[in-house]
Amino acid sequence: MLAWARRFAAGQGVANASWLLGADTDLPALAALLGGRRAALVSIGQALHWMDYRTLIPALAALLRPGGAIAVISNGTPMWLQDSPWSRALREFLEQWQRTTLTATCGTDEQSRQRYRETMAAAGLELTEASHDYATELDLDHVIGALYSAMSPKTLPAPEQRAAFAAQLGAALAPHAPFIEQVPVRILLAQLPTQPPHPPPPSTSISVRLFPPPAGDKYAR
Repeated sequence: MLAWARRFAAGQGVANASWLLGADTDLPALAALLGGRRAALVSIGQALHWMDYRTLIPALAALLRPGGAIAVISNGTPMWLQDSPWSRALREFLEQWQRTTLTATCGTDEQSRQRYRETMAAAGLELTEASHDYATELDLDHVIGALYSAMSPKTLPAPEQRAAFAAQLGAALAPHAPFIEQVPVRILLAQLPTQPPHPPPPSTSISVRLFPPPAGDKYAR
């Protein structure tokens, strides 16, 4: 993937991009690489659920320039949790293959997104949201590639098992073709203010003493 990105960028004449392999735990090294410079945009596409977001988001906020932003993109409900015949067949196959019940939403559920919102707000970021819904038809190779991308190292089929995995999956899904996926894309955009928020004005204490009016004053009662 990184090699392809480098070739594509070079073919487009992009000379100011670096393509690095790392994890969220490598952020201090990235900060050192940036030196005194600041990032304009950090995008996280369908991956934040793998990370310690409560640590990551404040650390990323510290790397943004004023007006810079973090974009967290979720690419819809996982294909094995959708409400369609082929999705239900996919879920049944995966649960039999992995011998477990699949419930993970990969950070696309509203509860996870709300936790992300709260963490972003606590880091001093201003939130906006965007969405885009579309439907697409997948072939079996696309389904398999998406599954491999979503699996952890523990659940990913070993190289010697992948031919059998693909054949059995194809047999399970074939009666339910075509494979139409509904994709509700959701974006959380957390932006660092261009100006720091103004501190509240200092409080002022005023001492007031009340005296009774003098005798004979016309306002006396």
